[in-house]
Amino acid sequence: MHLLQKHLSNELFIIQQTLSRQLQNPPIHHNAFEIRLRQLLRLETEVCEQAMQSLQFIPIEFDTLKEELTKLYYADDADQPMARAWVRASIWMRFARSEELDLIVTSLHEVFHRLKRMVPFIEELYGVEQTKYIVPSKYRQKTISKEDGYGLGN
Repeated sequence: MHLLQKHLSNELFIIQQTLSRQLQNPPIHHNAFEIRLRQLLRLETEVCEQAMQSLQFIPIEFDTLKEELTKLYYADDADQPMARAWVRASIWMRFARSEELDLIVTSLHEVFHRLKRMVPFIEELYGVEQTKYIVPSKYRQKTISKEDGYGLGN
């Protein structure tokens, strides 16, 4: 396996494991925010698996991989506001202890930052111009600020 494929595959594996751990925990409260957030996390987990499978082929299945990476980034982009709303509702309605919420927030931060770390590899595979269509702009920023993360619990 090419070094580039290995780096992407490793990052995808860690993201998948992080999300799977969150999904193994029972729901804290069955409200609409949590149900939708869990659906998005499940989708991200499945997409990571499919992207890792695409990376196993030599040569890489570029079109399939591009489609899976696009789904992954846009699903993560969609779950961020959902996660913020769910955390706010959980705190306000006292559905969960802050320790539980902190673990979830930490996991989502890790996924976000790992997705940012994958961008140079994606740019190498597809070029900077094509990457703009695969990866939303906040993941392509060169510097990491508090605003580009989840900003939960801070």
